[in-house]
Amino acid sequence: MQSLPDSPTDVRATSSLDDQDLLGLYERTRESCYLEELVRRYHGLVVSVVRSSLCEPHDIQDAVQATFLILVKSALKIQRRQSLAAWLHGVAYRTARRIRDRAKRERSTQDNSIHADELIASQESPLEQVIKKFQLDALDEELQRVRETYRAVLVEHYLLGKTAAEIAASCNMSQSTVEGRLRRGRQQLRMQMLRRGFGFSAAVAASSHILNTHNAS
Repeated sequence: MQSLPDSPTDVRATSSLDDQDLLGLYERTRESCYLEELVRRYHGLVVSVVRSSLCEPHDIQDAVQATFLILVKSALKIQRRQSLAAWLHGVAYRTARRIRDRAKRERSTQDNSIHADELIASQESPLEQVIKKFQLDALDEELQRVRETYRAVLVEHYLLGKTAAEIAASCNMSQSTVEGRLRRGRQQLRMQMLRRGFGFSAAVAASSHILNTHNAS
């Protein structure tokens, strides 16, 4: 437990707290600033996850807003508070899937997989973009099937760019425990991706834009 800020207006102190402390403070005070810090912290991650399933800007915006609305409504019920990134990844993925399915029903005559203006603006070929999109979608889906303890460290490491030492410090675990979970998680995810017809390393390489989006946010 870190040193807690004297008041919710102490922004610098609030930003230095870990997820578990922020949720605890929100539970105790009901001050929205603690949830606002979590939204700021994970906005890039959530946007990246929903973009793997959605293309329309308003659909992406709806999915991001819905994800954080679920966080607000469920903040006091989250059990594994030290694994909030993995929890948000799952919520964002499922929310984006629901919105994508709804959009397909509403726009049955449109191709919702990728837009022409996106293809023109990118330096990648249309085929490369479609393959990458399928890889990302498969990676997000298979992450939801990985054992929770492994998924938590995989999301922190690959999607948020944290080192094993950083994950260990934030989750109160030894570095060797984190490294072991990463190793076993990679093995499980690799086998799942291979069954889908994708190499795990290729899917992780395709997800590099997630780190770029998160770091730029």
